[in-house]
Amino acid sequence: MDKRLILFYRKNAEKYIVSSKIMRMTGQYDFFEKFLPRRFRVLDAGFGSGRDTLYFLGLGCETFAVDVIPEFFDNLSSIGVKNVYCMDVLETPYEHFFDAIWANDFLSMFRLDEYSKVFDRFYDLLADKGYVYISIRSSIKTFMNGDTYGLSFFEDKEEIAKYIEPKFEVMAMEEFIPENAPLENNIWYQYVLRKK
Repeated sequence: MDKRLILFYRKNAEKYIVSSKIMRMTGQYDFFEKFLPRRFRVLDAGFGSGRDTLYFLGLGCETFAVDVIPEFFDNLSSIGVKNVYCMDVLETPYEHFFDAIWANDFLSMFRLDEYSKVFDRFYDLLADKGYVYISIRSSIKTFMNGDTYGLSFFEDKEEIAKYIEPKFEVMAMEEFIPENAPLENNIWYQYVLRKK
């Protein structure tokens, strides 16, 4: 993960938490959940404001949340959420443990040459036939007042396929524009992947 990006999120943590919490995620949740049982063990990779962690907890899921930003960790753990970790997802100490990984805008935080490591780690973290939700920008128009720093993005869907196909089967994919997204107006790709 780009160190400038970490510094950016640390500096803007409070603003990001507030703006992220008001984003409507119904479409993304529905897109993912139709592949999963009613309750599942989920890892929220790069949990940020904690919005998605709280959503999955509300479903009755066994939820784990990992992010490298200490301010995000403090925010979520201060309200009593359990299984919250301030660490790099690539160092998460579980193997073949999760039914699902929620990686909403997580890949954007890594350089393209790091993607193989991320997908390898997701594979190892998932139980057999486990699922991953990923979303990623197809372009960067605006982000937190125009600051893009090291965010990665894809101009075409074929570019990400080489990282997915060795270890995952694509169960669903679509383009979308986030609802009520105050930070940006990009077209995104969202995928549901299943471990092969």
